[in-house]
Amino acid sequence: MSRIDLVNVTKTFDDVVAIRDLSLSVEDGSFFVLVGPSGAGKTTTLRVIAGLEVPDRGDVLFDGQPAGRTAPAARDVAMVFQSYALYPKQTARGNLASPLRARRLPADEIDRRIAEVAALLHIEHLLDRRPEQLSGGEQQRVALGRALVRSPRAFLMDEPLTNLDVKLRVEMRAELTRIHNTLGATFLYVTNDQVEAMSMADRLAVLNQGVIQQVGTPAEVYDHPANRFVATFIGSSRMNLLGCSVDDDVLVGDAGWKLPVPDGARGASGKLQLGVRAENLSLDAPADVPGLDGVVYAVEPLGDRCLVDVEVGDEIVRVKTGPDVDYEAGRPVRVGVDMDRVHLFDAVSGEAVRRRSTAATDRAGATG
Repeated sequence: MSRIDLVNVTKTFDDVVAIRDLSLSVEDGSFFVLVGPSGAGKTTTLRVIAGLEVPDRGDVLFDGQPAGRTAPAARDVAMVFQSYALYPKQTARGNLASPLRARRLPADEIDRRIAEVAALLHIEHLLDRRPEQLSGGEQQRVALGRALVRSPRAFLMDEPLTNLDVKLRVEMRAELTRIHNTLGATFLYVTNDQVEAMSMADRLAVLNQGVIQQVGTPAEVYDHPANRFVATFIGSSRMNLLGCSVDDDVLVGDAGWKLPVPDGARGASGKLQLGVRAENLSLDAPADVPGLDGVVYAVEPLGDRCLVDVEVGDEIVRVKTGPDVDYEAGRPVRVGVDMDRVHLFDAVSGEAVRRRSTAATDRAGATG
């Protein structure tokens, strides 16, 4: 398997900068995820690693050795695409065998590798079917098997689950994690779905407009976002953001509310934004708990939980509650705030106003 490093890589297309001065380290055997919105530069990064695009500046290293202009085939990496790209007139067995036949491997070796991969992916019963006879999930397994059967130095996966329905995506996330744990191979996975990123990655990098915003474990990125973009992009319920400023060690909201200044943020100046996730808020908080006074705006029951939108001044705050809440629109409520779990961001730059206890963690994460 292989460690992959990108060193100050820049790639432009005409006057569009796809990735800018990107440096990244993917450890040997890790499941590393590149996550970000469409157009962030994720696919371009994969293509540069694979040798399908030549960077304008910078280099790609495999196990410390510069790839330079090494041809894609010589890099010995396997790509799995959003499109399955299976040969329609060949059976699943034939599709799995195609990269091995191209290497002129003996027939018994080809049969052995196909049997091993088919068992790993639980597709032994599908080997004699053509793609048109397979479901979307089955086609995806065959496409993945075609990459696995080569035993490459690394696997590059470009949004491979996008075309699957929600149920199959969940199942395949678990399968990919299982396969990675079984093989111990280097996986570099691209997605714009932060749930995929959080549930599968050992480490992840958040990318936006060709620039890495933060690198770290899913827990580090979720709990200590480096900036407003990361904070609002990562998380299944968008982080609440409220305008505020600091006045004599009191956090004063644009809507008139007041909260104690969180540790490490005393002395902050200028326009700020308070960030707090829905699960770090509660309803009907007692008077001795820091909180925001507001009015219920809407309730969204989701079976195992409810999302309650509360109007605080002219801003909406979303609160995650248990499934049995009974609130009606217009009801006054006090929203309790867990001050140990809040974040502050500079309203102009979007950068996090660091707390002393988390600054070292954030710096370490940003270097990968």
